Parts: sequence; C-alpha cells; structure tokens
Amino acid sequence: MNGEIMEKENQTEAQRERVRFGEEEPGESSSIAAAAAMRSIHPSSDVRTLEMVTAEIRYLDAQAGRLVMGHALEIGKRLTEAKALVAHGEWGSYLETELHYTQTTANKLMKVFDEYGASQIGLFGPEVNSETFTNLTYSKALALLSVPREEREAFAQAVDAEHLSTRELQQAIRERDEARKALQTSEARLEDTQRTLAETDRQVSELHSKLAQAREDIKAADDQAMANERELKARITELESRPVEVAVQEPDPNAVEKLAAELANKAKEELEQKAAKEVGAAEEKAAKAAEALKKAQEKAKAEREKLEAQLKEAEGKLAAAGAEDKAEAEKLRAEAEALRKQLAMSGEAVTIFKLRYTAWQDAHSAMMGALAKVPEEQRAKLAAAVEAQLKAWKTE
Repeated sequence: MNGEIMEKENQTEAQRERVRFGEEEPGESSSIAAAAAMRSIHPSSDVRTLEMVTAEIRYLDAQAGRLVMGHALEIGKRLTEAKALVAHGEWGSYLETELHYTQTTANKLMKVFDEYGASQIGLFGPEVNSETFTNLTYSKALALLSVPREEREAFAQAVDAEHLSTRELQQAIRERDEARKALQTSEARLEDTQRTLAETDRQVSELHSKLAQAREDIKAADDQAMANERELKARITELESRPVEVAVQEPDPNAVEKLAAELANKAKEELEQKAAKEVGAAEEKAAKAAEALKKAQEKAKAEREKLEAQLKEAEGKLAAAGAEDKAEAEKLRAEAEALRKQLAMSGEAVTIFKLRYTAWQDAHSAMMGALAKVPEEQRAKLAAAVEAQLKAWKTE
C-alpha cells in the first residue's frame, strides 16, 4: 500500500495533470490508493475534519475516465472546504504534500465549482446549474469561463460545446471575442465622426449668426450716419434762421454746406470702415469653417469606407461560422445592420443637406427682417412672391 502511494507521489506533475483531467487513464495503483483512502473515512463521524475532506478529494481524484463536470464540482467544493480548514499560510504546502496539486490547478477547480455549481447544492452534493454544462469536460468548462456568465449558456448551446473538441471551442470563443471587439471599435470610430460633424455644424451655425449680426451693425451704422447728417443740417438751418443782433460777417452758404458734407462723409466713412472690418473678419471665419467642414466631410467619407470594409469582413466571418453558431451570428448580424443604418444617417449627402438647410434658415430670417421694413404698399406684393416660391418648392 505504502509502495503504491510512493509510486504515485514520484510521478511528474505533467503526468498527474493528465490523469486528473482525463487525458490519460489512471493507473491501478491510483485506484487502490483512492479506495483505501475512502475506506479510511469514519462513517459515524458527525464532525468533518481536514483528514476526512482530504481522503474524499483523493478518492474523486483517482476515478477512471475523463473528469466530467460532476467530478470537477465535487473536487472544487471540497477544495473550497479544505482551504477554510487549513491553517493560514499552509495552503500551498498542503496542496503539494497531500494532493500533489499546484495552487493554479486548485484555483481552477474551485473557480469551476463557484461558477457552475456553488448555487445548486443537491441532496448528494453540488450539481451543475444547467443541463447544458452537465456533460462538459473540465477543460471545456474552464474555456467557457472567459464568456460572461449571463451569455455563457446561450453561447454553449449555439456552438454545441458538448460535441466540440476543446481546441474547437477555444477557437469559437476567440472568433466571438474578435467580432465583438471589431464591432465596438467601429462604433467608437463612428461616434467620433458624428461628434466631429456635430461640432462643425455648430461652428458654421455660429458664423452664420455672426454674419447676420454684422449686417445688422452695418445697417445701424448707415442709419446713424444719416441721422447725424440730418441733425447737422437741422442745426445749420436753425443757426441761419436766428436774428442777428450784432453785425457779424455772414457765413458763406457754400462753405457751410461743404463743411457739413465733409463731416457727414467722414462719419459715414469711419462707420463703413469699421463695418467692413467686421464683415471681413466674419467672412474669413466663414471661409475657415467651410474649409474645416470640407476636411470633416472627407474624413467622414474615408472613415465610412473603412467601416464598411470592416463590416464586410465581419459579415464574411459570420457567414462562414453561421452553421456552428447560428444564435451568435444572428445577434452580430443584427448589430451590424444597426451600425449600417447609423452610417447611412451620417453620410456626406445628409451632412451637406444639414448645412444647406441651416443657410436657408438664416437667409429666410434675414429676408423676413428686411420685408418688415418695406413700405406697406410694396410689402404685400413681396410677401406674395415669397409664398409663391415656397409653394413651387413644395410641388417639385
């Protein structure tokens, strides 16, 4: 008996791992040692001790055949229990000396128990929390841990994980992760493009507002110059009409009129220069905004072409994998369709329409402001002309 146990302890770590996880059949000595360990458990004991738990783990570890989920859950449960009983700082030593486990192996087994069976403890011990995982091997159960818990069962059913090899299952998981990552990257790039277009629209709208304000300032300057000229003429007229109480030299009317004209022209010229500078600055900003918009459109177009190529490549992968992963392929296909709709709404033609519409709104507002200042007798005719044009556009 002792010789058989010593023979097992002298095995290499790689050999022990292959026996545990079903890649080799366990030897006869392992079965004998496991049976002896199980017989050492006192059936009438009410208090579970570390020795009892260790013996049970050894028994389960020595079972013949592949280590299916039921065995993994049992060992993971007992390892979790044993860890709570082992003194602090001696867990690694206990695993190596008593079970010939590495801490990595023990952590994996406890993780499988926690994810697949901790919430489903039956009369005879932990049970797999879904029939989908009942017949999975330990290696497949580990591979599926990389899939989020809420999506794991649906994914395992979609790819028929029970009948795939571990390598095929790992490849299916990698393809799923790559497709998700590609879709997330495309969505992030699309959001960046949309933010750029929105900022450009905002800048163009702001410049239109400034141009409208500059036009109003020019008109106000013209009105002020005319008012100044009228006031100056009124003062000259008032001075000329006053009675002369003392003998003074009569001013030359031509000189007075010339001086008034010069003052009025100077005031008007100063206002026009100021207004021209403001208009020039506004037009320069508008030109820069137009150039920025052009670049944004070119960038959006290039980004769109790139995203379409990525979508086409992703659809090709989904078409190739559709037979094995129909549910996942259908889900990704729906997400790709939604992405295409978003791309359609951010196209170059839509962007140009938005800009033209904004410009039309500004022009319409300015036109209605000018119409309000037209004399009554002409306003009705001009309003009718505007209304006729709108009706013509509507019927086109």
